[in-house]
Amino acid sequence: MKSSPPLADSLIRRQVLDIEQSFHLEAPAGSGKTTQLVARFLNLLARVNHPGEILVLTFNRQAAGEVKLRLFNLLRQASNRPPGRQAADEELDLHRLAYQAAQAHPPEVLLTPDSLPVMTFHSFCHQLVRQAPYEAGLAPGLELIEGEDQHWLQHQAVEMLRRHLMDQPGEHLVRQALINRLWRLDNNWPRLAGELIDLISRRDLLSDFLNLARLSQDPGKYQEVMQNRWEVLVCQDLQDLQAAVAATPLGRQWSDFWHHLRSVGAEAASCLPAQLPSADLDGLTDWQALAHTLLTKEGKVRQVWGPKNGFYAGFKKTGWAELIQALPPAALDRLHRCREWSRLAASPSEVAALHDLVLLLSQAIDSYEQLCRERQVLDFIALEQAALRLFEAIAPNDLMLLWDQRLKHLLVDEFQDTSQNQYHLLCRIISGWQPGEDRSLFVVGDPKQSIYGWREARVQFFVQAAQGLRCPDQPTFPLEPQLLTTNFRSSPALITWVNELFEHTVMSHPDPAVDEVKFHAATPKPEAAAGVPPELALFGINGTTEQPRQAEARWLAAQLKQRLPDLPAGERIGILLFTRTHLSIYLEALRQAGVPVKVKEGLKLSADPLVPYLVNLTRALVRPQDDLAWVGVLRSPWLRLNLDSLAALAQAPAARWWDKVRCQAERQNCAPELQTLVASLESARRQVGRQPLAAIVTELLHRWSAWSAMARLGGAAGVANARTYLELLAQAESGLPETTLARTLFLLENAFQPADPQASRSPVEMMTVHGAKGLEFNQVFLPFLDWQPLQRLRREPPPFLLEQIPHSRIQALALAKPAHQDKHHALYTRLWQLRQGRILAEARRLFYVAVTRAKANLFLSAVVRLDSQGRLNEMSDTPLGWIIGHEGWAGLLGDQLPRHSASGLTIHLDPVAAASGIELESPRILPAPLEFTPEPLPYQVVMPSSLAVWLPSSEPVANSWESGLVRRARGEVIHRLLARLAQGNNLPGPDAIAAALRGLGLEDEEARSQAKEILNEVAAARQEPFLAYLLRPDHPQAWTEWRLEDCPQPGLMRRGQIDRLIFDGSEWWLVDYKTGRPLPGEPISEFLARETQTYRPQLLAYREMAVQTLGLADAEPIRLALYYTALRQKISL
Repeated sequence: MKSSPPLADSLIRRQVLDIEQSFHLEAPAGSGKTTQLVARFLNLLARVNHPGEILVLTFNRQAAGEVKLRLFNLLRQASNRPPGRQAADEELDLHRLAYQAAQAHPPEVLLTPDSLPVMTFHSFCHQLVRQAPYEAGLAPGLELIEGEDQHWLQHQAVEMLRRHLMDQPGEHLVRQALINRLWRLDNNWPRLAGELIDLISRRDLLSDFLNLARLSQDPGKYQEVMQNRWEVLVCQDLQDLQAAVAATPLGRQWSDFWHHLRSVGAEAASCLPAQLPSADLDGLTDWQALAHTLLTKEGKVRQVWGPKNGFYAGFKKTGWAELIQALPPAALDRLHRCREWSRLAASPSEVAALHDLVLLLSQAIDSYEQLCRERQVLDFIALEQAALRLFEAIAPNDLMLLWDQRLKHLLVDEFQDTSQNQYHLLCRIISGWQPGEDRSLFVVGDPKQSIYGWREARVQFFVQAAQGLRCPDQPTFPLEPQLLTTNFRSSPALITWVNELFEHTVMSHPDPAVDEVKFHAATPKPEAAAGVPPELALFGINGTTEQPRQAEARWLAAQLKQRLPDLPAGERIGILLFTRTHLSIYLEALRQAGVPVKVKEGLKLSADPLVPYLVNLTRALVRPQDDLAWVGVLRSPWLRLNLDSLAALAQAPAARWWDKVRCQAERQNCAPELQTLVASLESARRQVGRQPLAAIVTELLHRWSAWSAMARLGGAAGVANARTYLELLAQAESGLPETTLARTLFLLENAFQPADPQASRSPVEMMTVHGAKGLEFNQVFLPFLDWQPLQRLRREPPPFLLEQIPHSRIQALALAKPAHQDKHHALYTRLWQLRQGRILAEARRLFYVAVTRAKANLFLSAVVRLDSQGRLNEMSDTPLGWIIGHEGWAGLLGDQLPRHSASGLTIHLDPVAAASGIELESPRILPAPLEFTPEPLPYQVVMPSSLAVWLPSSEPVANSWESGLVRRARGEVIHRLLARLAQGNNLPGPDAIAAALRGLGLEDEEARSQAKEILNEVAAARQEPFLAYLLRPDHPQAWTEWRLEDCPQPGLMRRGQIDRLIFDGSEWWLVDYKTGRPLPGEPISEFLARETQTYRPQLLAYREMAVQTLGLADAEPIRLALYYTALRQKISL
């Protein structure tokens, strides 16, 4: 037999089987990672005394099951017969290795259930703590919860905390923290609840903050923690900046450059340091001076050099200017970024806000752990921490000593998905191991396929382990780094395209600070057929397609229908999605084309039209007062009460709809169907609270013959979705109907429709890229290349950011600004930049996973964006943008795009689905909507302040004396001070005023500056005779900041707040305080005339409201005035 040419990495594949050595193996997509893991395990199994000396750890049950099944089949075959032939030298002979392992151990040891030590990290931890629960700090018999069960328990814990705090007195510290946090989140409780649930799920990363919450209530301690994090973060960034600049010709000659500027008397020399600045906070000011001097506001190198910018005439023509222009983009980006930094991590108000959140979180975690104890469950974090406690015990118990003595060889699969707790656990397992003493460690994975950052996977653990496993308080355990290069899966044409795109564009110049990883090119297996390069379809090129996304979907469906008949037997086609954003559009196109598709976690269960009817039925049974639910039940497909009957029911005399239905059924001329319906519902309602809700609903559906109606309306898929809802209802059963309903609705939010039974045999599968990891397809369709990974983050910055500081294992936590604040503080801004970088880095890896699932064909598609001139937008930070950048297409007109690119891509521009000869349904024409007259609002609320007539020159503008935030904060604090004086109190000191300003969003330095100005302004104004008279506390009648309402006419309510109203015994005054000032250069007389015209309607309305509320006979005696504190002047109206 002719032997195949050797693999490019055949020596490496054999070397990593050496059980005398420990290895770090990087195995890219399609390289046979699992085969290598299985081969090493079999080689170890043939040489150990018992299988228990080996342990294989994986990160999910599917991977553990795959490895265990493969091992079991190989060992079973080997126990029945020896290998038939010797493999070629370059091949891994798994059967030979399995035969040797089978000969080393009796069959009852190898071929019994659970005999092979292959398990997930969490199964391993559970096994340990189940055998020694007390030593692990747990009660015995705890069950593991995950997924929606865990999320529901966290939801309950947060709700329990909210109810508990609402019962506490107002001065209660944590209750006040809740109020403060709600204030920052615009009183959005669901958002705060989601924030706490998210942090509970990541509590293992916040141990230092949580310990602080239990030990100290001193905000200064929190300031220290935040400042420490900030200094570590800034110093890391400045080290990278210093290294980037120092590596350039300008950096190497910086001292000469500075002396040159100084010798010619250039002003820039006085701003710039004589040496490159240090990489710490002391050097930050100098780095910022470099950025200000060399860069524009946008972060580009200056194009204009001269005396105006601190240089000299003719500088642009010198060699120094050329060196500045040659600064690389990475150095420019880091230099520009440091402009936003400050020495302080956050203002005191931000520290106080963090203190509030940590206090709340600490209490929420206590509530959650209490519920876990009551339910006798624990989650993954608690499980990992319990296992770590066993390993970290000062005096190990017998179990741990047994494990340490017995375990000799550890294999870790998918090591790129390791979390921080799992890494620490791995370190504890090998604690005390020495190389060469009959122990080995084998870690395998692919950093380019690390796509589970949302599960706290840390790809840098894999990258750094290539230099050995570094563990705290332990010597580095050496690992021999090896790299597989042969790709057995994809065709050479696809491999070549992926290599070029990712090596030169997508993963070029990786930045470890944001978890970017280095790309290693793959090689095809010897003698593989050349194959065809990918195809790319672009929609929206001609600018005339009204619905390019629908066009993309129709093209995808047509291509699938065309290629299905030629699909090799046993092969599959995968449609992979970055997100489910356009899933419904793609499914509709496939339905119209008649292409059955198996969808994995596709549409939400609640999107099925039948499910809302089932939800209404459940609601109506549990909450008979829910009229809308009863109407939904009556209109369900299996009851089909027509609109005339529904209108007749609406006229029934009863108040509630259930009572209306019963009244109608009691009438002599009632239809028998309605009487039967009421009888069945009466019987069902009597069972609520006695029988499970799922059983009651199921019985009703059978009585009403609802399954046939559901089959007619939704087909097999509709029936499957209905059954899935009933399974959810049964899963949520608690014995309490209201709790069962609440949990069902909670589970329904994240439940997906099951696979369509009619598509069960279809070779076409649709899933997310995450769901496709580890799979392969003969052909892959990858639509929506215009996906924007950063869109959600940029649209709505998260309320908090928890990020790992680069090159460390320290976590930094920062909060978003409140709505009234202009900008985020320095720490949040830097963490936001890190988050963006890491999201993009993971998106690049997700793109890699997607394109490497294909064996023979890869079809890409996207909707493009064009500028106003019809030129192709670069679409940066998208998969399509990476291709555009690689091909150099940005700025081209549509007709300038090639049909075949230099990298081998075949490009289709606005292809028409009909070109394949497939007839698709024309879009449905909907009937005209029914006429509908909305019910008028019962009343309208008007604020007198909204009656101010803003003139073109009177509305507050950005170039006035202060920014909008400063102006609002000044006005608020001055009003408070005047109210304080009116009550007979003295003015507070500047520190108290500054604290109030910080609470309104001002930074510390700005708050201190404004506090002095405000104090001086109010102190001066109170000396003015009219204001001194107005603020006297001894008036017979006086109101300050008086809130009042009135109804001047039916349907209209006015609501306002009067700054000051007094009656001195003979005269009434109603005064509105104003803290504004004239615009720069505006005469005071013009300013006052404009202000009088603006605020006259507001004060007239206030006077009417005061007259009506006080019962005065006439409005004339109340005199109106505006008082300007900055001008110390009264304007009578």
